Amino acid sequence: TEIYTLSLHDALPISFKDKCVSLCLFEQSLYILETEHVQIRTFQGTLKQTLTFLSAEGSPISLTHAGEYITVATTLGYIKLWHIGQREAKVHATSPNLTDKLEDFGEVILVRNSHDGSKVAFTVAQV
Repeated sequence: TEIYTLSLHDALPISFKDKCVSLCLFEQSLYILETEHVQIRTFQGTLKQTLTFLSAEGSPISLTHAGEYITVATTLGYIKLWHIGQREAKVHATSPNLTDKLEDFGEVILVRNSHDGSKVAFTVAQV
């Protein structure tokens, strides 16, 4: 992953090895969606925390951020919401398996959370 920090005067490349699918920023941290987990890193690349998923939940495929919350959807139909406003990210909520709740569920395409972490919206592909 190569990250560029932009200011009014310059752009400085910061590089470290990660397979980045998607990312978001919050305060002094990068939240990097990789193929099997989400890594939380400093802007210098130092690993602060890894958000993992059970094999029954599948791999993360969609990441979003609003307020002090990030939301991740997985390949097997779960949505997890973390509160990231403290030193470490803490699970705030986990959805039931969407394959059991939605007819013809294929996969989550896009997920979004509200600023206060009280609501999650998502779009799905149907089979």
